[in-house]
Amino acid sequence: MDNFVDNRGRKSHNKRELCLFYSNITSFEKLLFTKQNIQILIIIGQRDINSFNAVSELFQLQELWIVECGIKEVPFFKENCLLRKLYLYSNEISCIPNLEVCSHLITLYLSRNNVTDFEV
Repeated sequence: MDNFVDNRGRKSHNKRELCLFYSNITSFEKLLFTKQNIQILIIIGQRDINSFNAVSELFQLQELWIVECGIKEVPFFKENCLLRKLYLYSNEISCIPNLEVCSHLITLYLSRNNVTDFEV
């Protein structure tokens, strides 16, 4: 279950990136618990995962993609998270909670959602 690759498609020695594309995974809490040093997490087409709240335990996470997963809520982020890029497009999100805890956030993609409320 070692799906870590770097941006060049070669196996990475420091294993800081995890990519899950259209697989049959229904829960990744145990996987993330053993891989807490992840800096980039890319999850695309994982409609069977019920909760993405485990990402709040990734203290080094800087870039998160949850795309085409049918999520209705933005995952919870802890105070002073290092998240810089957040891609949540092509989901079913209607409300964006206060992302104030993500003080490093510079990129936020929300296209193809049903956002009607954006808390400031």
